Amino acid sequence: MVLKRRDIDFKKDFEVNFNGARLFDPDQYVDDIKKAAGDDFAKMCEQADFIGDGNSATVNVLKRTVTGLVGYPITPSTPIAEGMAKAYADGFVNAFGERIFYFQPESELGAMAFLEGAASQGGRYADNTSSQGLTYKYKNMYSVAGKRLPVVMTMQTRELNKGSLSIHNGHADLYAARGSGWLQFMSADNQELHYLIPLAFKAIEQRQLMLPAIVAGEGFLKSHSIENIKIVSDQFLKYFLGDPNRLFQPDFNNPVLMGTFTDIGTTMPTQMKQDLALLNAKKYVKAAMKVMNAILGTSLDVVEDYYASESEYVVVCLGAAAGTIKEAIDYYRSKGVSVGLLRPVLFYPVCTEEIARGIQNAKVVSVLEKTALANERYLLRDVKHAAYNERTGRSFNPVITSGIYGLGSQDFSIEDCFAVIENMLSKKPAGIYGVGIKGPEVLDKVVHDDFTESEVGLGFIGVGAEGVKTAQETLAKIIAKAGKYVQTSAKYGASRKGGMVVMNARVATKPIRNCSDVSKVETLAVFNDKYLLDYSLLGFIKGIKANGYLIVNTVKSYDELKRLATVEVRELIENASFNLVLLDATGASVSQLKRNLPGTPILGAINRIIELLPKDKFNEAFRSELAGKFSGQKAKLVDINMELLEVPYELIGVQKSSSKGAAAKAAVADTTCSESQPLVKKIYYDPPASRGYDESDENATITFPSVLGDKYRPLFIEKVLKPMQKGEDIPWDQYFNIVPAKTSEFNDTSLIGTVLPVFSAKKCIACGL
Repeated sequence: MVLKRRDIDFKKDFEVNFNGARLFDPDQYVDDIKKAAGDDFAKMCEQADFIGDGNSATVNVLKRTVTGLVGYPITPSTPIAEGMAKAYADGFVNAFGERIFYFQPESELGAMAFLEGAASQGGRYADNTSSQGLTYKYKNMYSVAGKRLPVVMTMQTRELNKGSLSIHNGHADLYAARGSGWLQFMSADNQELHYLIPLAFKAIEQRQLMLPAIVAGEGFLKSHSIENIKIVSDQFLKYFLGDPNRLFQPDFNNPVLMGTFTDIGTTMPTQMKQDLALLNAKKYVKAAMKVMNAILGTSLDVVEDYYASESEYVVVCLGAAAGTIKEAIDYYRSKGVSVGLLRPVLFYPVCTEEIARGIQNAKVVSVLEKTALANERYLLRDVKHAAYNERTGRSFNPVITSGIYGLGSQDFSIEDCFAVIENMLSKKPAGIYGVGIKGPEVLDKVVHDDFTESEVGLGFIGVGAEGVKTAQETLAKIIAKAGKYVQTSAKYGASRKGGMVVMNARVATKPIRNCSDVSKVETLAVFNDKYLLDYSLLGFIKGIKANGYLIVNTVKSYDELKRLATVEVRELIENASFNLVLLDATGASVSQLKRNLPGTPILGAINRIIELLPKDKFNEAFRSELAGKFSGQKAKLVDINMELLEVPYELIGVQKSSSKGAAAKAAVADTTCSESQPLVKKIYYDPPASRGYDESDENATITFPSVLGDKYRPLFIEKVLKPMQKGEDIPWDQYFNIVPAKTSEFNDTSLIGTVLPVFSAKKCIACGL
């Protein structure tokens, strides 16, 4: 039998529908879309409200856009793979009438190889990854780019393993992929991440590009943060993107080989053609953004300029830190300081002209990067390249400083942003520095007492698997559906089930930009009183605002809690200006649900105390949220939880802490630097090797004694474990990659769940046959 291809002129389709030249007349292009969409054009412009985190925002648009996703799950982007797998299992049909597929091979490398094979047969495909997953598939990324396959890989950024495992946020994986031939987009929030995915497909599928792209979000910081999002419609995807590019189309009657071998005379021309496409990529991305902006009313650009081009002092960064920096910039501009922010959205290829324009009036530029100097600071290099006089059109170049922040999800606070700006304003700005921790070559935090956050902060702390995350997310969704803005954040380690879990939330009446840790809270809900009896809560309790509330799930009395607590915790409770609320939420949940899930009574307590919503509206929204989760035989759980919601109206007691705490509360000194002094000890403008030996070289020395020595363990306990338990800063000069065995005795791990497989020889494929 002779196989016949579909009755489509693929050559014409490729040359006309994927001719990027049409994008450069956005008005005409939008008119053409209007004609094609007809009555659907109005629906194209509509965007529905969606409450979700970065991973769910990604799945929402991916599953409606792609033919299939090939991926191997890895933290923190695992929910993307899970969401796509569920969509495939449910028989989900995308916006183009195709049933999507999901395939999980044996590894990340296998995922990239499968993606390469699938894309070479035509269609629209995606991958997702983070951290080590990126490095594992790295070698095949060059091949995908060289074959000019327009695929998208979503990435939730995460630290690479550098001597020890870190599952937390960093940009090392994004940086590692640069130079592999892929376009790179970096989003600032979940809304932008949602928009950039279809935007990337639109740009890279044009016949003048035909290149792969990475669309990245902030791992954990945004991937697990619930926010208010507007989602694009199916009609938008259908007419904005159109059917997938079919340059590569299987023809079984005329088989071909792809990517077999190039010899002398054929390698360089292929590479040059790819280079030319990369050189042109930015303008096609900008053109696609203009079309998207015209349809949706968005304001996407390859580089965000927030007062930068008109300012004398400019901060440059990637990603979510921009929101926090904007809060600091607004504060300083209200004081008459000329400061702005420049944020590349298209990280690669480099937007040199836009960066040059953004720093055209700058005297000092601070380039902040979430990657170590050892891993190359590409953004610093990009800014320096853009700062040449012929590009900025002026007679002098700005002073350019380089800062490192946020590695391993290290908090980057408003006070840290203030420090960066104050460093620029000083007469001798530090050239290379860190921010967010304590130590040499690190900027000290700067506090301005007249700066206030406009959001309501809420804290949740407890044991994993006791419903802390569910309670936080449920509250966020209820508040968001009531028309307010929310932003959640989470911090936990690898032992989530049974380990300590810290959750925060912000609530506001306007969009929330600040994405740093919630340092000041109206309420701090402690799901398990065991944390009140050691050092774990010290730092968090200090963050409760005056007249705020510490809500403790406990059967103990106020006096009993004080007696059992450590001296430091007891002093905080006795001298602080907050209120202590004691609630037996566990007892209530066990009696009703037969399980220790104290979240519902605690949510009732929070709303009773600070009334985020009127009680009747809160209860109605809570019931609606639960009804969407429980149906059929589980529907009775809705009524049970509604009863539990009333428990806080019969509280065990509210203890007003001593008012003397308000007077005794330490006012943090304003550490704004003197005009003539830098904020760090040294200013490195010359490479260290050119100076010869310097005492500061010892800052990089591993100062612990040999791990084989008997002094290592007690020193580690004294200088690392105890400060961590007390919520204090760990000394700069410690080395963390080697840990003495059995340190778990200093950490209560009794609640951490461990499930070991039961070995059965009959099920062993090696010996049980």
